[in-house]
Amino acid sequence: MAALNGALTLEDPRAAVPEQQKLLEGLNLRMYAASLQIYAKAYEQGTQRGLRTYADASNQVEGAELDKLRETLLGLYMQRVAAHIAGGDEAQARAVATQALGLDAENRTLRLQLIIATAMRNSGDARKALAEWEDDADYGRMRATVETAYAAKMMGIGQFAAARSAIQRAERYAPDLLETRLARAELQAETRFEGLKKRWAESWREMAAFRYPGGRINQYGQALAQLRWVQKHYSKTEAGDYLRGPSLAARMEALEARIKAFYPYEATARDDGKTVLVLTRKGGSEVEVKVQGPRREHTVKIPADGSAELEFGSQGLAVVDGRKPVFLETGVAITVDL
Repeated sequence: MAALNGALTLEDPRAAVPEQQKLLEGLNLRMYAASLQIYAKAYEQGTQRGLRTYADASNQVEGAELDKLRETLLGLYMQRVAAHIAGGDEAQARAVATQALGLDAENRTLRLQLIIATAMRNSGDARKALAEWEDDADYGRMRATVETAYAAKMMGIGQFAAARSAIQRAERYAPDLLETRLARAELQAETRFEGLKKRWAESWREMAAFRYPGGRINQYGQALAQLRWVQKHYSKTEAGDYLRGPSLAARMEALEARIKAFYPYEATARDDGKTVLVLTRKGGSEVEVKVQGPRREHTVKIPADGSAELEFGSQGLAVVDGRKPVFLETGVAITVDL
């Protein structure tokens, strides 16, 4: 940043460039420097640089050129609000959004960002504020974001029934929104494996392959599969979206760390709803493996440095090669390395 500050003071050596163009390029470079400061979390310095730049521009340019710089200034505010939401700082997010709306009270993105920030504090207030947006193209997405923000808060205090209801509402509005999928993954990591039989649990404990946290056999395969879907779709473009929900990246990292701290398998969501086991082998020769359960025994050949896929009619406990137990889950392909 020091080097950039120095560069801003250098005289432009391009004698043939019109002075007005030099002026505009200098102002835009100052705005870019402000954006870099906000990106580096020097929030106040970046904001103040942007405001000073726009104030200087107001005395030197006008019309469309000044309008563009004003849009850039508002973009700095959007960038900062999004950063505060991503960091879980709802108070700062609301304060900065409110300040920016003082410059442009009808700015669509800032108004929606304020609703997201409000949802971090009080989802009821956020729903009321969102009511006037029912005809907007992004209403479904925004409603799902508000509901998942509430779900995350409820899970944080152990109110999983309330969280489940909120996620179900979000799924009605935007089932494939990253925030909706992530909230579902977080809830599944807290939800007991469906239809768990005593003999399965006893067989599992006898083999003691690894320990589930607190001894709870939850839907970790489902949770990991959903998380992998979110991670796959979380591109740089998505990360830079000003309307992302609270703490999205941090929550993804936290869930990943929580599951992979003990869970040795990989999982992938199946769009066809099938229950699948994928066996992989790295090195060595072809091998024949027996898989016991959930209902009967299967025999499968796995090629060297290859894989084999088994489809099951129901979820439940399967034991691979007599030594690796795995809970198969509906709509998930679980991968076991041999």
